[in-house]
Amino acid sequence: MGDYYDVRGMKRILAISVGEFNALDPLPNSQIDKELILRTFSRLGFRPTQEKENTLTALDATKLIAKFCQKFESEMPIKPMKCLAIYLKSHGGIDKKGTVVYFRDQMVPLWDLLDPILKHPCLEGVPKIVIFEACRSQESGHHSFAASPEGEYAYTCVDEKASPFTETFCEALDECPSQDVYDLSHTIVERLRHKPILMTDGDTPIQYFMAPCTETSLTKRLRLYTPSKQSNGYMPAAGFQRAASTSSMDDQLSSLMEQIKYLQGEREKLITENQNLQLDLNNLRRNTSA
Repeated sequence: MGDYYDVRGMKRILAISVGEFNALDPLPNSQIDKELILRTFSRLGFRPTQEKENTLTALDATKLIAKFCQKFESEMPIKPMKCLAIYLKSHGGIDKKGTVVYFRDQMVPLWDLLDPILKHPCLEGVPKIVIFEACRSQESGHHSFAASPEGEYAYTCVDEKASPFTETFCEALDECPSQDVYDLSHTIVERLRHKPILMTDGDTPIQYFMAPCTETSLTKRLRLYTPSKQSNGYMPAAGFQRAASTSSMDDQLSSLMEQIKYLQGEREKLITENQNLQLDLNNLRRNTSA
């Protein structure tokens, strides 16, 4: 593959999205953005790991990352990880330690939070990308996408719609999954540079433009999806294209299996939510009749 990382094999994405806070405004589209990212990366063959609740405390997030590390540690001898993506959406800011990310109860320095993964011995030499959807810093061995540069705002939607940054990221990746991450970065910046975000100051509408940025310390070029040489390329979620070789069919099946696992997880979540709603309804009926 020349100067490119070989990402054929196990790929994972960890998605954390926080929408409820004790002392900050909520982010009503936090789950929508996370689901959009997971659908997009599942189509690229990434196995998703997510926190279903959007009310994480800082301790919850630390435990989630520790558990995630334990999981891939146990799998590495059998299925070595070839690429890791991390998506993190929340409120953010800057302090003396650099970029910070907010959880329900408190803020945590971004790189202190992610260092157990990014600097894990088992992942030495494995390409990693960090997608940070928040107001907002650089470490080693990864490529980061940020919705804003240091000291600037990352504008998001106040209703239940995908945020401009996450939506543009997924659209650009969907259109050309095998593009280099450097080209992907350029596409995102160019599109958002010409895409005004309409906000209001009282009754006065104001247009803002986002300035997303990327930082990298990768030692090679990186594609998140690598079709086989004889393949027509990306296999959309709608179904298969005609495969030109057994290896390309294997890539398609692997990608489709990741999507099925993701959808099965979503189904289980909906079943649980429905059961909880039914219990609440039954309790309400009993209290009313009493």
